[in-house]
Amino acid sequence: IFPHFSDAYYSLGNNYEFQAYYNNSRAYLDSAVSSYNMVIEMDSKEYRGYLRLGYLYQMMGNNEQASYNFNAAYMLHPESVDAKAQAEQIKRNTGLDVRVKPGTRQ
Repeated sequence: IFPHFSDAYYSLGNNYEFQAYYNNSRAYLDSAVSSYNMVIEMDSKEYRGYLRLGYLYQMMGNNEQASYNFNAAYMLHPESVDAKAQAEQIKRNTGLDVRVKPGTRQ
């Protein structure tokens, strides 16, 4: 993988995500999270990395991280109906509307 080729890490994340679902494996989930974080590290404006992280964190029950990532995806790409809908669903269900990355100072 080229060091700054975010699309390759996005594809790798998709593969790990598929394996996680297919094999019910936390190790693959963690690898998918790492891959999508690499996407964002390489290209902070790549909304798809945030969107996929939102889905993964939601699946893992981490609604705070899910809310942040869905909101970040929506802020970067307001045309993303999925990001908006997922962020709104979390807000409706939990009251969370996280706009600052959890664990960072404002």
